[in-house]
Amino acid sequence: MPPTTPPEATLTGRDVILSVMTDPDAAVQVVEKQLLGLEENLQQWVVGVNADIATLEHQTRALVRNLLARRLGVLRQRDTMAATFTIPVRPVDPDRALEIPVRRTAVVLNSSPSAPTGGPQEWSLTDAIYEQMITTITRFGHALERRPASARLLLPDEETLRDWLMFLLSTNYEAPDGSELFVGGETVNGEGKTDILIRHQDRNAFIGECKFWHGPKKFGEAIDQLLGYTVWRDTKAAIILFITSRNATAAIDSAGGCLERHSRCNKAKVPADPARRRDYVFTSPHDDQRAISLALLPAVLPRTN
Repeated sequence: MPPTTPPEATLTGRDVILSVMTDPDAAVQVVEKQLLGLEENLQQWVVGVNADIATLEHQTRALVRNLLARRLGVLRQRDTMAATFTIPVRPVDPDRALEIPVRRTAVVLNSSPSAPTGGPQEWSLTDAIYEQMITTITRFGHALERRPASARLLLPDEETLRDWLMFLLSTNYEAPDGSELFVGGETVNGEGKTDILIRHQDRNAFIGECKFWHGPKKFGEAIDQLLGYTVWRDTKAAIILFITSRNATAAIDSAGGCLERHSRCNKAKVPADPARRRDYVFTSPHDDQRAISLALLPAVLPRTN
């Protein structure tokens, strides 16, 4: 233990200067003894402080090792869970809308029976990743709504809007090994070329169609067009509807009605926010026992005239 009285000294660079106050007539031996006492006191303090530092270093190392071990345990558990999926997905922070993420998401296909009665296993995009993709597309549409000056530069070019959506999806989602995920535009599938197709290892994960609102007749044709692009294994799709008309609410309701009345619509889910998103379950045109999840995602853009 160091002395209770701390040493007093002056530091100049690497030198420690000890000084004493004494009588001018004091003998040299007296002054020397006082200085030696100060030096001994300082050395004892150095020993004590070094001991405290060594103890703190030992405690810090033990704490860091414990924290690292716990963190590695969490990472190993996460990797073990991720290994159970065929195609794992890592999502980007959803609050960073329209920014190229530091860490992209990997897309997961889920194994499930092909029919309600059971049967051979088929692969489809997991509902969790489908929901993330729908959220990503929805945020893109809302960003266009908040930035009408920038959105106007993209109108009325449907292909440009589609390309920006493809750019956004490709920067937010990746293959499980970190490589680029196939996000194609105007890709041949089914009876035509779909606007957006996300594919991994020869399996379609998601199909998206970008359409401007030109009335219920044209929108009904767009529904048939999208269904024609699907094939037997496709189960996840969305229509991104760009609306430039003055009465956007009426357009969204009309589009929703077209989907609900369609002959292939099996179920119209009750929307939490009808102006933001509407969801439907369609029967596949290729198999009455297979279902397609179809989301309607409206984006209200500035008028072009």
